[in-house]
Amino acid sequence: MQPNALKITTSWAAIRALAPDRFDRFRRASDTDELDAIARYLWNMALSRSIQTPLHVLEVTFRNRLHNAIVTHRGRSDWYDDTTLIKDHTERKMVASAKKQLTKLGRPHDPGRVVAELTFGFWTSLYGRHHDQTIIRPTIGTVFQYSPPVVPKTRQAITPHLKEARDLRNRVSHHEPIYSMPDLGGVHSRLRELVAWMSPEMDTLIDVDDNFRKLFGDGWRVYRPLLEQLFG
Repeated sequence: MQPNALKITTSWAAIRALAPDRFDRFRRASDTDELDAIARYLWNMALSRSIQTPLHVLEVTFRNRLHNAIVTHRGRSDWYDDTTLIKDHTERKMVASAKKQLTKLGRPHDPGRVVAELTFGFWTSLYGRHHDQTIIRPTIGTVFQYSPPVVPKTRQAITPHLKEARDLRNRVSHHEPIYSMPDLGGVHSRLRELVAWMSPEMDTLIDVDDNFRKLFGDGWRVYRPLLEQLFG
């Protein structure tokens, strides 16, 4: 059955009207019709769902490995309250915000809860240049215990990948297009590498629910036959 051109155009107009600037980002001049843009949108949603798995595991693994390493180094489990360590105003506001949320939920401010409430942005900021001497150098060997010898245990070797992961997480969280990101497949591989360098066991768990490679390889065109049936 041939797709109904009028139905396609009318449906795309209704979808596009929700946010023209957003949905136009899925169009291409070479498209057969508007179904190609809708297919890319569906593909992007599938990719975003899939890449959440390594992002989730990376965040949980990094924050807990880093927390444990800082506790060992500083000798206190509430190190985030140490103003000689956490001097940055923005980071201190993040800690205060996490505690405020726990109070709102009626939960105590014990270290485990605070650690879980702190954002990924907070944790990646701890591997910024301003913490090179106080946090990164004392912890990086422990946090990234399983990184291969060819990877230097330095801020310069690790932090760019953490920033890349944080930026991707933000794009996914805000439902932005990721399918057109340069080297998205490479980004996925680096997410997996970061996890493996911290915990090979956690990286193995990702395999249970990580179908990103197949989705990425299949491309957006696999969604077109289904859309042609829907708009027949």
